[in-house]
Parts: sequence; C-alpha cells; structure tokens
Amino acid sequence: MSSVATAQDYPAVSLARIKAALESSAVTTLIPPEPRVKSWGPFSLVPPDTPGEIVKIRVPVGELAMKTAHTIAMTNHERAERKARNEVARELQDFLARHPK
Repeated sequence: MSSVATAQDYPAVSLARIKAALESSAVTTLIPPEPRVKSWGPFSLVPPDTPGEIVKIRVPVGELAMKTAHTIAMTNHERAERKARNEVARELQDFLARHPK
C-alpha cells in the first residue's frame, strides 16, 4: 500500500512520468513477417488462411488464359504471313514463267 500512498502524495510526478512514458518512442510495434510464398512455374504454395487448411495452391488463371490467347493469336498471324509469302512467291513464279526474258 505504500505505492498508493506515494502516488497520492505526489500526483503531479506520477502523471508527468506516465505522460513521458506514453510520449516516448520506446514503444515498439510488432509487424509480422510477410508469409513465404514458394513458386514452381505458374503455381505458388501460399500459407493457409483458415484453421484446418494444410496447403493452399495459387494458380494465376487469368495470366495463363491471356498467355494462351496471345500464343494462339501470334501463331495464327505467323501462319497467315507464311501463307501470304508462299502465295506471292507462287504468283511471282507463275508470272515469270508466262513472261520469259
């Protein structure tokens, strides 16, 4: 009970110490580390979110779909260019065959 008596005898000193302690930068905040994500190709293993989850696998479906669409478009474009190049070469050969020097 001596601490109660001391605080009552010196209330200004106790309040000043408490204010100083609250305003000091000695208080540290704990920031949890970022969860580790392990990736294998397009798949990522992510830490579980809910109790009972053991493994959580993340698959970037949108990215895979866009890559597939881009690859298909690029393949179609290359095929059309090759077809046009062959057609021009064939027409040029036919023209040269019809008009000898």
